[in-house]
Amino acid sequence: AGGNLFLSSMGFLSSRGRPSAFGTDYLHVDSWNSDDGGSLVTGVYGDPISHDMTLDLSGGPFPPTDSDSFDTSGGDVTFEAASTGWGVRAEEDGHRVAFSSFPFEDVAVSAQAPNNQKALARRVIDWFTLPTGVDDGLEPALGAPALAQNHPNPFNPTPTIRFTVPTGGARVALDVHSITGRRVRSLVDREFSSGPHAVTWDGRDDAGREVASGLYFARFFTGGETSERKMTLLK
Repeated sequence: AGGNLFLSSMGFLSSRGRPSAFGTDYLHVDSWNSDDGGSLVTGVYGDPISHDMTLDLSGGPFPPTDSDSFDTSGGDVTFEAASTGWGVRAEEDGHRVAFSSFPFEDVAVSAQAPNNQKALARRVIDWFTLPTGVDDGLEPALGAPALAQNHPNPFNPTPTIRFTVPTGGARVALDVHSITGRRVRSLVDREFSSGPHAVTWDGRDDAGREVASGLYFARFFTGGETSERKMTLLK
């Protein structure tokens, strides 16, 4: 009904016995191999959920060897093990589904692990909130200021950054900062009417120079409130 679903389940595909409507129509999984083995899954380059992520599943409570691998048509593979799909994302008709055929419980929980459960869940939620269009129903309520995740993310060369100005309008400052906190580019600093707005960044600094690949932050300030979103530039 236009919602989003994050599903993680070891053996879900192979337990069906044969293709199900959910697997084919929502996950777009064509075929699978039961209990395909392996404990290391890697993200797909440029994918908004899994880019630059590597997950070691060997320390979890469930045997990763019981996870299924699969082939898709119509969905985008997010995680792979030995070049076969272990994660997929699909979107259509206003809903989005992210599925992993390995147990979420096997992903590291330690805050010291760069790719832990919290990081994976955050990536999925960020993808769920990426706008797909002006009238996609994903804009925040007009009564509160909000900064949406840029789209696409990762991007090259130009991301669209969407934000919502509270009822009555307000002055908005929107800047791009480097990972060290240095301001790279001032995108807007002026009054906006209430409602949703969008600006683009051309990947250049205030001096007009192209910036290098890496992690940047969109920093949004209005009405005494500040919020940030991570942006990844890939060249």
